[in-house]
Amino acid sequence: MDVEGGGVSAAVAPSRKSASETVQLAITLEAQMDGFMACCPPSVSEHALAAKVLSQTSSAAAWWELIVSVEKQALVSRGDPESSMARHLPSLYRWATRLASQSPGDEFLRLWLGFVRMQWQSSREDARDALKALRSHSTREGGALLFYEWAALEHGSGDSVKAAEVLGKGLRDGASPAVLLERAAEDLAAGRFVYRPLWLQGQRQAGEGFGIPSGNAISSAAPAAA
Repeated sequence: MDVEGGGVSAAVAPSRKSASETVQLAITLEAQMDGFMACCPPSVSEHALAAKVLSQTSSAAAWWELIVSVEKQALVSRGDPESSMARHLPSLYRWATRLASQSPGDEFLRLWLGFVRMQWQSSREDARDALKALRSHSTREGGALLFYEWAALEHGSGDSVKAAEVLGKGLRDGASPAVLLERAAEDLAAGRFVYRPLWLQGQRQAGEGFGIPSGNAISSAAPAAA
């Protein structure tokens, strides 16, 4: 998977940018954010969250906070494919994965998983390559998120066998919380697997997050990229 010409492996590694590149990125990002904020009512919190991102462009936590808010807005209006909020998600994920740095929390991984879900719509093979690269860079702690999302994408594409294989890989890797993968595997085997968006769940609580009301369960197929 390419991100502005670089793969996942390159993107997750520290990189240095020249002063001119940094300035150009800042100008371009600010223009993107201006367009994003123009679509939002003046009172919504996305304005403050976008401003926070502009002041902390390398913060995975700041990017994730903004994207979670937009994801929730997009879910509410998911019946409208032209929703202004939903149309900004692919761009926000691209910028987040390009600029955010790895952090002690799991926000960095969540940003990449969200980006991969967007890319799945146009190129499953590239998305799988990205997931494999993320697997090689992920730690066991919190790594179950990666395998859960990967399995959900395979299942949403009609390949339950592949989805089960992915969950098995996660369990063999010792990814945690294991309960997330175990429950998903049980539901998949019983034919009742329903994808729960991990951005609806509290961070580092994925194994306990299955109390999400069924009304918030959505198709495991990747959303259409705008």
